[in-house]
Amino acid sequence: MELTVTIHFTRAILKTLEAQATQLPAEVQAWLEAHKGHERLPLSALDTLWQTCVSASADPLFGLRAGLNVQPGNLDVVGFLLMSCETLEDALDALIDYHRIVGEGGDFTFTQQAGECRLIYAPHYDTCRDQRVSAVMGSTLAVTRWLTGGAFSAKRVSFAHPAPDGCDSAEALMGCPVAYDQVADVMAFDAEFLSLPVVQANAQVFERMRVLADEALERLKASSFSRSVAELIRATPAASKEDIAEQLHMSGRHLNRKLGLEGGSFKLLQDNVRCQLAEQQIDAGVHTMDIAEQLGFSDERSFAKAFKRWRDMTPAQFKGR
Repeated sequence: MELTVTIHFTRAILKTLEAQATQLPAEVQAWLEAHKGHERLPLSALDTLWQTCVSASADPLFGLRAGLNVQPGNLDVVGFLLMSCETLEDALDALIDYHRIVGEGGDFTFTQQAGECRLIYAPHYDTCRDQRVSAVMGSTLAVTRWLTGGAFSAKRVSFAHPAPDGCDSAEALMGCPVAYDQVADVMAFDAEFLSLPVVQANAQVFERMRVLADEALERLKASSFSRSVAELIRATPAASKEDIAEQLHMSGRHLNRKLGLEGGSFKLLQDNVRCQLAEQQIDAGVHTMDIAEQLGFSDERSFAKAFKRWRDMTPAQFKGR
């Protein structure tokens, strides 16, 4: 199944790049335009975006700085749910239960032993892993501080990836010891902080936000059919709607009807998957004629026309970006 992420968290990351670069690179602007109006994005669609951001920033701590700029409002309905919790312990419980609404790129687990709490993050991606994990851990720390009015402080933060250049600055940014090449990505803190009050606690708002969060989580689970179809298209990108429908033991019309219930269509899903595959193939140096054949286009010209529609640039322009 295709994993997804809310676009709101991504926009928060882009604000950091814009602050560093003054103007967003043309590739990023094109990406934003291509995904205008999308509330959730396939996790794989972020691979190219992160690569572009990291390259444009040239800052080994870009992900960490970006994460530290995240506020609860960037976390979709989950952020408002956290803000209305009574205590930090309640907020962390809500984060564990609902973090998939923000993004399905990783999972949080929580442990407590001998007076020390550990919030552990396990990512599901490889592209720009170090920077993206740093952004998640940075945002977790920043939001936790925000919720408690600055009263929270981490005991230490550990990363599984190697130390980047300029890693000495990481401790100053996070305000706590930072270790690299560890067994997991972890934020550790004293258990006494669990009782800290959340500065905007509101029981009535919490109940309303929890209802909305439950609904969002159910919608996320319901979208599994679209994800299954996307995976079939990814495995056989040249397949027609009828070919995919046959694999699912239904008619093409029934397939489109089920996708319509989730707010999509076969054409839109096929275009998204083909665009992602095309980008990956172009980056890998595959000739456009071969890409056209793999994706089921009649010729190279038809593929180029479709790619222009997807990305507002030709395959050659994309390659030379």
